[in-house]
Amino acid sequence: MIIIAIWIPKFYESIIFKIEEDHVYARFGVWWRKEKRVPYNLVSEVRLRQGPLQRKLGLVNIDVFTPATGAMKPEVTLFQLPKDLGVEKLSLLRKKVGILSSRERRVIEEEILEELKTIRKILEEKLS
Repeated sequence: MIIIAIWIPKFYESIIFKIEEDHVYARFGVWWRKEKRVPYNLVSEVRLRQGPLQRKLGLVNIDVFTPATGAMKPEVTLFQLPKDLGVEKLSLLRKKVGILSSRERRVIEEEILEELKTIRKILEEKLS
């Protein structure tokens, strides 16, 4: 019981998550330190995950997947984040990776369509 009472606070003090310019970084561990750094160009998926107890406590996990491992487990997990912070970091990560929400994708598609219509109009005027 004493070991657990000492270990749990030390474990949570050891956790470091960073979203840097070119990679996501996670480090944690008391006796055995785990350190993972994943460049954004390798990331294929970023997901928000929340279990029943986490919902009750208002916590979330962010899973960062890469195709490099060949397994359907995340390469890096940013765990036990407060929900608001987690949603904010998820959005930031998706933007850095280049994964757009459906609304963002729709806005860009509409801009591209308008640009194509303008180009078509200019070409038709030149050819007439």
